[in-house]
Amino acid sequence: MKIKMLESMAGVGFALAIGEETDRFGDEEAKRIIKAGFAEKAAPPVVKKPATKAEWDAERETLLADRASEQEELAMLKEQQAALQARLDQLEGFHASVIASLPATAGVETTEAAAAPEIR
Repeated sequence: MKIKMLESMAGVGFALAIGEETDRFGDEEAKRIIKAGFAEKAAPPVVKKPATKAEWDAERETLLADRASEQEELAMLKEQQAALQARLDQLEGFHASVIASLPATAGVETTEAAAAPEIR
């Protein structure tokens, strides 16, 4: 349920100002906030429908262009993700080779070594 804030409210990870509309709360919590007087139910958004075929066609073209743009962005993001995954795989392989090349006892202090007096 979308609500409109009548009072400012903040919590962990959010802050809402007077007049701000939000749907971050579940229906039960939104009803409780309304009942407490901190908010009111938000008015439904006004949707302007195109009046003529030309307006419908223009709206359709706009939506198709937006969709094409979003598909291009998605393809670019997928390429970036693949490149980052390849780099991560490369670094994990390098890490494994470095770990494998270290002696088994490198950096491990034995009890005898810890108890022995320091020699200078």
